[in-house]
Amino acid sequence: MIEIRELRPSELSAAIRLRVDCWQEELAGKVEHELSFEEELDFFTAWAKSEKEYEDRRILLGAFENEKLLGAAFGSFAEEEDGEHAMELNGLWVEEAHRGKGISLMLMETLIQMYRVLVKNQMVAYNHHFAPSNSYYRKLHGEVVRQVEQLDGQLLVDVFLLPFAPMEKKIHEMLVKHRDKFSSDRNLVPMR
Repeated sequence: MIEIRELRPSELSAAIRLRVDCWQEELAGKVEHELSFEEELDFFTAWAKSEKEYEDRRILLGAFENEKLLGAAFGSFAEEEDGEHAMELNGLWVEEAHRGKGISLMLMETLIQMYRVLVKNQMVAYNHHFAPSNSYYRKLHGEVVRQVEQLDGQLLVDVFLLPFAPMEKKIHEMLVKHRDKFSSDRNLVPMR
């Protein structure tokens, strides 16, 4: 059974290790930039603790099976320039061996539910232009609203805007295909 829940402080390092590993895998041979695990852990630890200072709600979720971290998703309030009433997907990573099982969908569904309560109605996601996951965001009804360059122009990033309502419907449709991987108490009812 896969459980989606907020990360405990002691589990943040495992999520950051997953982030670093996925970054290296995704950018291998495309951009010469490696992430430092220590720097990323320091950054996200400070980031998570500073939500009150920035009047934000930062949610760090993990997908667990028998207390083993399989995936993680981080969210926060989006900058107004990225979308009114929007939350930002600050990261979505799933262990390679566990991809294709609906874990990212479950993480996204939970983030949407948590931010909808906070009067958010759309998601902003920054994703590398050449990443295979761009098709994932398009499948979830995401539209590229602009592109930005990062890493001194080495990396082109697509900025997706995903309205919650059509995204939730598509996530639900896709999750039904993975029903056998959910705990028995997971409620799969049609989304609004």
